[in-house]
Amino acid sequence: MTRICRTILLPLLTLLCWIQPVSAQRDSMEFRIHFRSGSMEVEADYAGNSRRLAALRDYLRALSSDSTVYVAGLSLSGSASLEGSLAFNTSLAAGRLSAVERAVSGLSVPDSLIERHVLNIPWRHLAKIIGGSSLPGREDILEIIRSDAPDTVRISRLRHYDGGSAWEWMLEECFGGLRYGGIIVVTGKKATRPVPVHAAVAVETPEAEAGNSP
Repeated sequence: MTRICRTILLPLLTLLCWIQPVSAQRDSMEFRIHFRSGSMEVEADYAGNSRRLAALRDYLRALSSDSTVYVAGLSLSGSASLEGSLAFNTSLAAGRLSAVERAVSGLSVPDSLIERHVLNIPWRHLAKIIGGSSLPGREDILEIIRSDAPDTVRISRLRHYDGGSAWEWMLEECFGGLRYGGIIVVTGKKATRPVPVHAAVAVETPEAEAGNSP
């Protein structure tokens, strides 16, 4: 039985084709502003802060002029070193957090996207510094730092370890790096708008020859 094939076009079929999915790419940039012992004031001429502040300003300026990226989040933190009392360190860390927040006040970010952290003592950062050092008794000191003991207990153990020599070394070599305010800017790539693609799909439908049953 002979059959005649006829092509039927379906022009009403519409396919949505996305060039780039939403939030396909995320990136982050971290800046740290350092503070003098006991201070909550940002000093441009201290510990390379002028260079860091200039880099931060350049980065924010570049963000504002780049139409392909958006600020997806902002993480701000303040921290202190180990010398002071817990209450004093907490106050210092909170003040340093406020100082770095003022440093990025020109960046329009909804409050819902801002995370604020009063780190008090940045134990993880201290462990990183100690881990990369040649300090005698390093492994014992790292065990104290990484323990779950309260801050006051860990500080007391560090003060008295090896007769106080390790503490004196950390005072000279480490503690300055713990007095900082952190700024982490998280950015994302703006997604390209969806482009509708109207497709004509050819469907071959067999049709029986006239006079013959289907």
